[in-house]
Amino acid sequence: MTKQTIHATAGAEELFITEMDVIRRAHRARSEAIANWLETAGKAVGRWFRAYFRRGRERQRIMNELYSLDDRSLSDIGITRGDIPFVASGHSRAHDSYNDNDAKAA
Repeated sequence: MTKQTIHATAGAEELFITEMDVIRRAHRARSEAIANWLETAGKAVGRWFRAYFRRGRERQRIMNELYSLDDRSLSDIGITRGDIPFVASGHSRAHDSYNDNDAKAA
């Protein structure tokens, strides 16, 4: 690589920038951009994992509470023991049968 000098005038000052200076600045800028991206991506992944485990703990809490009820109480709220994992994951049988009926009608 040859040592070239870029000559520029900025107002009353003259700037002399070597090719290596430009390359070093470009490398530094690229490194900073990558570091910023990795930091942002890392934070996003961290948020996702925290939310994922929080939802899992909440789902388990709901399942434990529903499993502690007797069959009569479950029947009163319209579910069976077999429905508990489905209900705890945030779904409802009525909603799904409604969607099934829409699909059949179309």
